[in-house]
Amino acid sequence: MEWSEQVIDIREQFPLLPLDKTLYIAQKLGIKHPTDPKNKLPIIMTTDMLLTVKQEESIKFIAHSIKPSNKLTKRVVEKLQIEKEFFKDQKIEWALITERQINYNLVRNVEWLHNAKNNDKLSNHHINSLEDNLYCAIQQSEKPLAKVTREQDELFGLPSG
Repeated sequence: MEWSEQVIDIREQFPLLPLDKTLYIAQKLGIKHPTDPKNKLPIIMTTDMLLTVKQEESIKFIAHSIKPSNKLTKRVVEKLQIEKEFFKDQKIEWALITERQINYNLVRNVEWLHNAKNNDKLSNHHINSLEDNLYCAIQQSEKPLAKVTREQDELFGLPSG
């Protein structure tokens, strides 16, 4: 999400406040609200990610819960129902993301680019000056990302990678 031009802000472990709201939703759904295992008091729930997204002339929020599908136990699903209802009440789009929704080729490419961006051999100024050219080359090419970046390395006289 940090590479998306539409995403303005990413907040991780965003608290679902006020606590009274999630308590009310849990009661309405007939689900036990999460509690602290030691003192048994209700805890503040969180969502994994709240995105602030620019869409044309407006700003909207999108909440994501990210869970591996093999961890979706009955109890986890109950807590996700509370979370989903919390955001529905606020008219905020909510989605559960599992490994099935993740494009792992894209993830590996972003990791690769992210590591390259933190390359000690090039200054931030140098990287920033190349960024627009690289972006355009990627957008205009049907070639694999590795081939496009290799061509850019050659074009600008950079060491491979």
